[in-house]
Amino acid sequence: MTDSPFWLAIGAFIVSPGFGALAAVLAAFLAYWGIGRQLRGERALAQEKASNDRATALEGDRRRRWWTVLTWLWENRDDLGEVELMKGLIALKSTGLTAEQATMLQVVTEAAALNQTVRPQAVPEEGLMPAERTPDRDSPSDTPGDAARAASKQAGELIMELEAMKGSLPHGL
Repeated sequence: MTDSPFWLAIGAFIVSPGFGALAAVLAAFLAYWGIGRQLRGERALAQEKASNDRATALEGDRRRRWWTVLTWLWENRDDLGEVELMKGLIALKSTGLTAEQATMLQVVTEAAALNQTVRPQAVPEEGLMPAERTPDRDSPSDTPGDAARAASKQAGELIMELEAMKGSLPHGL
């Protein structure tokens, strides 16, 4: 059986230089295919990263524009009038808000509806209580004036908090 001409030809081919050349061509093809597959994967990852970077930059720009419009509306609320201010705030609400933006917009809208001026006040050092503040005076009440003061105080604190957050963001956000 080992003397069959087919097996003798196969054996002669395996030990010939032709088989070595065929094995080299096969190895080169496998290397080419593997490297091509790796490059396609890296290219897809690079495209995905570039797309994510663009989306992040667009989101940062959108947030900056939103904050600019809200700040402009609030700073010019007296010149705009109540109706135009509310139209601007409603337009801002329709832009797809983050949780922080929704909270800030709610506070500003409530303060504008109460026709109160929100002025952030300096926050005392922790543990110190200003002399003019007494527990009876700052306790919640059912009167409209006290509710307006509480809303103004809350809005002022949120404005200060958002200003602090705005300053701590990296330049690109």
